[in-house]
Amino acid sequence: MRNESQTTTIDSLTIFAFLWAAATIFHQAKWDYWALSYPDLVLSLSAYWLLFRSRSLIAFATLILVQLWATFDQLPWVSNHFLFTAFANLTILFAFVRSVFSKKGNPIDRSKLFHDFAPVVRTELIILYFWTFFHKLNTDWFRPDMSCGAALYQKLAERLAFLPATNWILEVAIYSSLITEIAIPVLLIIRRTRVAGLIIAGAFHFIIGITGIFNFSAMLFAVLFLFVPDNFLALLREWWICSSIRYRLLSRVSPTALHTGYRRLTRVLFAIAVAILFSQFSWKPRPPMFILATGLPPDSKRSIFSFGFEALWWVYGLALIAIFLFIIRLGKLEWQEVRKFFKLPHASFVIAVLLVFFNGLSPYLGLKTEISFSMYSSLLTEGEVSNHLIIPRTLQLASYQDELVTIIHTSDPELQLLADLGYRLPYFEFRSYVSRKAQVGMKDISVTYRLGDRERSIMRVDEDPELLQPDSFFLRKLLRFRPVPPVDKNTCNH
Repeated sequence: MRNESQTTTIDSLTIFAFLWAAATIFHQAKWDYWALSYPDLVLSLSAYWLLFRSRSLIAFATLILVQLWATFDQLPWVSNHFLFTAFANLTILFAFVRSVFSKKGNPIDRSKLFHDFAPVVRTELIILYFWTFFHKLNTDWFRPDMSCGAALYQKLAERLAFLPATNWILEVAIYSSLITEIAIPVLLIIRRTRVAGLIIAGAFHFIIGITGIFNFSAMLFAVLFLFVPDNFLALLREWWICSSIRYRLLSRVSPTALHTGYRRLTRVLFAIAVAILFSQFSWKPRPPMFILATGLPPDSKRSIFSFGFEALWWVYGLALIAIFLFIIRLGKLEWQEVRKFFKLPHASFVIAVLLVFFNGLSPYLGLKTEISFSMYSSLLTEGEVSNHLIIPRTLQLASYQDELVTIIHTSDPELQLLADLGYRLPYFEFRSYVSRKAQVGMKDISVTYRLGDRERSIMRVDEDPELLQPDSFFLRKLLRFRPVPPVDKNTCNH
């Protein structure tokens, strides 16, 4: 029988599980997704369960499965970081399956499980960084009046009033953010520069979190833990042993009493979280989602809980950065050589890596422009042209981006908003939006639109059989397109 010290030992898998659960909670908090649907409710409950029981493999596996369920349920209306989380969870799930089949009647080897998925998720993160950099190599990114780099810096300056907001600093923000996003993966790959990469990544994503995108940053912090030194836990234990915090706690309370108190406290906190989540949940079916990605919801639609978790992010992010800085000062850091650090445990894991790569490639193939890791990049690839400096034209694997619809007038408020702003829509997205509304009984939409050199006006969408033709379930789940802004008016959209 194992003693208590053995059962409560913190390992790398425990820390990652805690960070992974925290990232999910911050994601749910950003737009109050706590209990919008059954998958959201179960995801929130699973995240809190794992947060308070981070050593439980059952809780970890549950969160992985529920997040995948929630992603599939919400597709294609998910964020880029939530989709990347799903790719990482697919990797972890496959590692779980391998561990279950290889345990031969023994408990799952926690260390083997962690070292199975860690190299793969590291590789996926490098690919994510590559695409976020590559997508920004476009003409609009380098224009201060159109660049998302300038727009995000201006938002940061609004929150931190001491920052300047002159034209020259916008230029600095544009180029420095681009350089940082390519420097981080390069530094993380090279063993000797990995500490610098982690410090820069931590500072960069903490700043990104301050702009309001703390849900994305929380996910990145969790994945960055996979890049810490091999002897990180040993150094952490050394720091804890020498810590004045530990002395003050253990000098007055026995370890057994402290452990018992912790378990009781987490049970109470979990019970409170469950009560709050169920109080916010509506048992009525969720209405259909009709989103054309004209922008993120305004802050006025966020609750006090959302802003509270954003404030908590500042403490959480600074605490993680501070702990890492304390640890690296304690001793010599040890890492595996690069080949082993990124070595896939089995050839089948390459499928997960290719999925992440192909997702980022989508805009240049004529496929989706949303959730392709091109967030806040100012990238435009629609209408058979591209503003990208290296790929001036899509590779035409598909033609979904080629046909653009100009809305002239319509009775639908969302479509009329696009018309007023001068936006166009890829025909696939336009037809999908209209046909889905018609499927739930909204067939009285009138619309006048132009497609190519042809103008068409209909009083009801059910007058046009082509518009009513529903997309296949598979395509609707995979493809989503941004509205295309007017020429020289590129706006900073998700």
